[in-house]
Amino acid sequence: MTKKIEYWQDIENKTLDPEVLKSEFADGELSFDIGSVKKSRRSFLKTMGFSFSAMPLLSSCLRIPVKKAMPYIFKSEQVVPGVANWYATSIDPSFGASLLVKTREGRPIKIEGNPLSLVTRGGTMASDQASVLSLYDSHRYKGPKIKGVNTQWLQIDEEVKEKLKLLIDEGKEIHLITGPISSPSTIRVIKKLKKKYPTLKHLVYEPAGAESILQANRDCFGISSYPQFLIENTKLIVSFSADFLGTWISPVEFTKQYSASRDLLKNKTMSRHIHFESMMTLTGSNADERYTVSPYEEHAFIINLLAYLQKKGGDQYLPQGEKLPPTNRLAVAKIGDELWNNKGQSLVLAGSSNKNCQIMVNAINEILENYGKTLILKERPHFLGPDLNEIEKYFSSNISNHGVIFWDVNPVYDYQNADLVANYIKRSSVSVSLSTKPDETSEVCSYVMPANHYLEAWNDYINSNDQLLIAQPVIQPLFSTRTAQETLLVLADEKADYYDFIKNTAKSEFKNKQSKYLTFTDFWNHTVHDGVVKLGLKNIRASKLDKKAVIMAFAKSKSEKDSNKTILITYKSIPMGTGRQSNNPWLHELPDPVTKATWGNYFLISKKKADSLGLKTGSVIKVSSKKHALELPVVVQPGMSENTLSLALGYGRKISGKVGKNLGGNAFPFGAMSEVNIAPTGKIKMLPLTQTHHSMEGRDIVRETTLSEWKLNPKSGNKESIKLISMWPKHDKTGEQWAMAIDLNKCTGCSGCVISCNAENNVPVVGPEEVKNRREMHWLRIDRYYKGSDENPEVVHQPVMCQHCDNAPCETVCPVLATVQSSDGLNQQVYNRCVGTRYCANNCPYKVRRFNWFDYPHNDQYENMVLNPDITVRSRGVMEKCSMCIQRIQEGRLDAKKKGEELKDGAVKLACQQSCPGDAIVFGNLNDPNSNISKLLNNARNYKILEELNVQPRVSYLTKVRNKG
Repeated sequence: MTKKIEYWQDIENKTLDPEVLKSEFADGELSFDIGSVKKSRRSFLKTMGFSFSAMPLLSSCLRIPVKKAMPYIFKSEQVVPGVANWYATSIDPSFGASLLVKTREGRPIKIEGNPLSLVTRGGTMASDQASVLSLYDSHRYKGPKIKGVNTQWLQIDEEVKEKLKLLIDEGKEIHLITGPISSPSTIRVIKKLKKKYPTLKHLVYEPAGAESILQANRDCFGISSYPQFLIENTKLIVSFSADFLGTWISPVEFTKQYSASRDLLKNKTMSRHIHFESMMTLTGSNADERYTVSPYEEHAFIINLLAYLQKKGGDQYLPQGEKLPPTNRLAVAKIGDELWNNKGQSLVLAGSSNKNCQIMVNAINEILENYGKTLILKERPHFLGPDLNEIEKYFSSNISNHGVIFWDVNPVYDYQNADLVANYIKRSSVSVSLSTKPDETSEVCSYVMPANHYLEAWNDYINSNDQLLIAQPVIQPLFSTRTAQETLLVLADEKADYYDFIKNTAKSEFKNKQSKYLTFTDFWNHTVHDGVVKLGLKNIRASKLDKKAVIMAFAKSKSEKDSNKTILITYKSIPMGTGRQSNNPWLHELPDPVTKATWGNYFLISKKKADSLGLKTGSVIKVSSKKHALELPVVVQPGMSENTLSLALGYGRKISGKVGKNLGGNAFPFGAMSEVNIAPTGKIKMLPLTQTHHSMEGRDIVRETTLSEWKLNPKSGNKESIKLISMWPKHDKTGEQWAMAIDLNKCTGCSGCVISCNAENNVPVVGPEEVKNRREMHWLRIDRYYKGSDENPEVVHQPVMCQHCDNAPCETVCPVLATVQSSDGLNQQVYNRCVGTRYCANNCPYKVRRFNWFDYPHNDQYENMVLNPDITVRSRGVMEKCSMCIQRIQEGRLDAKKKGEELKDGAVKLACQQSCPGDAIVFGNLNDPNSNISKLLNNARNYKILEELNVQPRVSYLTKVRNKG
């Protein structure tokens, strides 16, 4: 007798009758499933470790009481309870980002950047930091499914292989649709799959990507790859809507280089950044000089700039005597002259989705002799980029009875015409999804063969700096899932384990491309340990630009005329991107660096346009194009082009777990840019904003100067401190005394530090309604201020956390001594003393203390696995705030003590400091005269916020310097 028992579910639901279980185990062989592994009766008893006499107890109780803790049978030498282990791995944003993952007792709880990466250099972005929470998403697929019904891997493997083989026998096509690939082993897997199924076509799909650059480079140079941008080598950057510090191509890489080029602590000068855009982006907010233009004006400016530069000398690309579109000719001449004077040390970028625009930018960089100096274009054989024209051909065709495999893509949600994709799937004979979690595409596929989260999987990548990156699993798969490449190997009838597969790739293709390690064993072990290794790849550099491509691009551009209609631009927001992590509450509650809005999307509108329509922030409007309409509130945004609206992608999900479902509206059907009509509805919707006042009201909270003034006087913009008389007794400042300094010239406001702080310190998520009530819990916030006109303001970003004041006003008013000064200068919060008077928050001039109004939910057992055990989970009625990561300080002290040495400068890195891609935050002992913090405190640019209050904060700032022309 054989019977399948869903054991765990039946026990917990109290539906399993012990007497029935006993009779079924009498003499016959009973089989059952735990996960996907078939066990015998004997194995069952051995696994559970108790007899059937305990069954009545199980049927009457939900949980078995724990009698005693069982020690390791064989203790691992690598795992010490209470001590963190760090592992190198990688995530794939097409180029591959090398990461370090902190685990506690086998649980990944924190992500940092790998400093050995030549691309990201130890930096991370907010989505990288938040991806550890997505690992513990309880809405992930728990196992494979056939038409929505749970099944076993063996069954689904055989059934899918049989159906794919039938398609091949009938001469039908099979389409494998993936995201961009930069993994050499994955490319090998796909080749094996093509060999098994000769009619298989591999299509690369990426929503809202930079495909126009690939197309332009293919037309101009015959090379379909992204350039390697060397921003730190530039003296002048001119950018047209390329949000390279926010979401464009590789923002961590660019932020590292950008901050290095503007570092006045190491250099006596800094790069200059001019930016053109129709909406305020993070990159535009950091520019030295910003121009607000419409999308058509931007394109016209590029054409005129190319014509102006070719007149100054060099190759001729545009036909002589051609009529050019109207633009600001004075600005063209001014910027053209600056670029010409910085030939070979300048860089022109464009974020446009228009291929013709990108071709003309290529011509500008060629005239300026920038190729090979500030950008390098080379063949990348291990990179496969998107081709939307090819994708559209198949989605729009009448093909039927075909097979389709979707991997790491969700076109039913994020393709411009989702109905076309849904019909394409319906017409197929076999539709397979390799998604890790339910989404709009996987739910309409017949077969779901779920992939592991990247933290559960092996993989390899080649990044833009020719480094081999190895991704290793840092936890066993939580559910019955497997690596997507392993699934493809099974479908290809390959017996190889994917770990062995990537190891063979490294041995056959890359071992001889490096000279650091002699044996393959050393090469492999060190690469896995370090996460990266530099390869000596021979890349084919780009040849001279094809002039015909520029002439054709200009001819097509002439037909693009300005429109008086309102233009809607869709964009990737920093918190949500394209919606891949839409079930991640950390990202939803992360304030947008520019708008400071959370939990959903909204239409950004200029003040002039809003006034003409009688709108204010929160007013709901209906925006309609020829193909799509959406009702959402507006945010009145300074720095917007008058006839331009913008809307963030990644929202409006229909299938996205408990958090992201039906939040906001789906912007993908509008496309990258479309003409729209606006209709006010008269409704008002309050938005969850974390900052509602945007001016410093004449106070010098952020101090600024210009490069020319700073060169004349290093203290410019930083007025002399007021001599203050204090009634406080002097503190004993012997021993270690901690302090922090933040360089406003390096901070871009990217907000990666906010998510890093959340992950490190178990900061709770409160949800949109509590954010509306001004009850957000972030220990670290980034204030954003505007200065100047609404049409084109200057913007500054300033991180603010507890300032750890020596004369702390919070300490004065606390009736129970819950907030006290430590001997090393930190303002400590003693949670078990706090009775929740909130006097301290009222008395704090910086408003950085957070009160737990509720016991925020922790009922998701998977999500709780991300909690840092070094940090208390605070309860209702308790005040909390930045602790300067005291647990990290203690860990550093203990490590130094074990080594028998003094705690070295830089040995302790706070969570915000370690994740910052701009290296803007410095922390250390101010009593060490050789420490970096001591040097910054003595820098002429150093100042403290509201120093006239004489609260003596331990956090200080360095003035922001702009390189104005």
